[in-house]
Parts: sequence; structure tokens; C-alpha cells
Amino acid sequence: MAERSGPPRASGKQRHVAEPRQTGRPIVRASVLQPVADQLRQAGLLEKTLARHELSLADLADPYNVISLSRYIALFESASVLLKDPVLGLRLGARTTPEDLLGPVGMLFLLADTLQGAIEDLSRYLSIWQSDTHVGVVRGVQTSEVIYQITDASIWPRRQDTEFSISALCAFIRSMLERAWRPDEIHLEHAAPRSADAIAARFGAPVRFGQAMNRIILSTAVLDRVLPPRSKGAAPFLERHLLELAGNTPAAVGSVSGQAGFVIARRLGRSRVSLPKVAEAMGISPRTLQRRLEAENVAFRDILRQQRQRVAEGLIATGKVPVSHIAEVVGYAESTVLSRAFKGWTGSSPRAFAQPARSRKK
Repeated sequence: MAERSGPPRASGKQRHVAEPRQTGRPIVRASVLQPVADQLRQAGLLEKTLARHELSLADLADPYNVISLSRYIALFESASVLLKDPVLGLRLGARTTPEDLLGPVGMLFLLADTLQGAIEDLSRYLSIWQSDTHVGVVRGVQTSEVIYQITDASIWPRRQDTEFSISALCAFIRSMLERAWRPDEIHLEHAAPRSADAIAARFGAPVRFGQAMNRIILSTAVLDRVLPPRSKGAAPFLERHLLELAGNTPAAVGSVSGQAGFVIARRLGRSRVSLPKVAEAMGISPRTLQRRLEAENVAFRDILRQQRQRVAEGLIATGKVPVSHIAEVVGYAESTVLSRAFKGWTGSSPRAFAQPARSRKK
């Protein structure tokens, strides 16, 4: 999307905006916590739960405040247990709105001419509001995919945020189209929980668990549907504001290795993953991709291994997904090949790796 010119900064007293801390750690803005915080507040559990995750009420006071993404994810998982609500994230996501959850990013989303344009805007600016996270569209002839993925493999488990975010994206799409819209299919990275049937019923679509990436499958025609006219006057102001928050640099660019990892995760188990194929998907030559990865001191094979390990560890740790299925998801022809690779990554067999997780559940 071409960058629009924005208005000059207004003079006079400016509202303080919390800037992302330059720690290199994944962050999220406080507005994203509000839905789960409201649930904990109603149950009288908010302050105690915040303290347990090294957060406080002051962190939530300003929707622009920046906090640790990993703490937010862990808090969401804790809230589900404390509130005895296994579909907490799914339920809260269905009732949220773009502007309440994502502030100016959500407002810009609502001003797009088409759903494809809205998601492209979200993809470009999301990392200002929640870093180390990809949202994007993969177009197909008949059906396409809307993808949501936290790229930091160390943030796990993250079921509640995943279901919350996919549910929220469905709600956003529904608000722009019509209330009766339903996805064709939903793919989720975590293993099927006991509430799997309830999750499918809430989405109103088949749900496949234990996938390499979180996806909303929908008709390609939906992406191109022209949306009702909306006032575009605020768009330049919103984009200028977001670029200032990002330090006047479009936030979605990120590292080349991060972009390559996202493409690899998208292709795992679906087609052969190779450097030329990934370069093609990124719109650059294989040599350019290799040169840019070398500049970041990263090897393509290491990115591929990290993505396979991320998916495999998450699914094996549940103790619920057959190794044969996991091998298929991460792109291995046989479970024995995955078992050998997994032992090289972790020093443990898949069975031994899953055992501690089972013990903790007892």
C-alpha cells in the first residue's frame, strides 16, 4: 500500500504516548489485555493475577502502554484456568471490535475499500501494537487463507491467545461483510482439546487442530468484495500517527530471517520447502535471499530447522498428537525421520519429551 502523506503535527500540549522499549523482546499494547482483564476484574482476581505475572494496574492504565507479550500470553492461559473457562479466548474474541482492541490500527482496518486491503493494512501496522506477530493473506483461486501467527517459538503454550485472535479476526470480517458470514474452515496450531466440538460450533465451521499455522480459510471472492463507502478523511492522520509510533519506519518490514521463517511455516507439510521456493514467495531471487540472510548471520537450513522444531515441540508436548501426524505437519515423509531429527534438536525422543508434560497434568 502506498504511503499517504499526513497532516503536520499539531502544536500545543501533546498526549504522552508510551514508545516500545528497545529491549528486543516481543511486546503488546495494553489495549489488547483489556478483554481478559475485564473478566478477571469481574471475578475479583485481576490484581492478584497481574502480580503473579509481574504486571500491575498501572500497566493497564493507558491503552498505549507497552508490556511483555510473553507475560500477556501466560496471563491469558492462567485466566482460563482461574475462571474455569476453557474457551475463554474464543468467547472474548467473538465480541471484540477492531478499534477497541487495536486502537488506531483497528480504525485504519475499518476504512479499507476491500477485505484484502483491510488485512494488508493490518499486516503492515500490527507489529506497532503487537510485535513478533504475523497477519497476512495467502490468495488462492477459489479459496484463500488469512493467517495469524506469533513467531517467537519460546512463547508457549498460547492456546487462549490463538483462539482469541482467530475468533477476533472472524468477528472483524463479519462486521465488514454481514453477520451471517462463516469461514470455510479453521486451522489451529495446538492439539485438539476436550472442548474441540464446542470450538467448531462457535466458529460455525470445521476446525483442524495440530496444524503448522493458524489459518482462516475463506472464499477468495470475499476478499475482493467492495465494502460500503466509509469516510476516508481519517486515514492519513491514522497512518501518520502509526508511523510516528514506529519511529517513522513501516513496522511490518522486520528481519529477512523473520519473513523467511513466516513463509516456511506457511508451507510446512503442504509442499517442498526450499530456498528458491521461499525466495519466490518473498518476491526476490534466491541469491538475494541468501545474501540478505548472510548479512544477518543466519543460514536458511537453521530457519527451516527452527520452524520444524517449533511446531514439533508444541505438538509433542501435548502428548495427544500421533508422531506420524506431526511428521506430516512439519514436512517429513516418515515418523522415524522426525524422531531422529527431534532427538538431535532436543536430546530426547518424542516420547520422553512428552512425558514431563503428562506428569504435570496428573
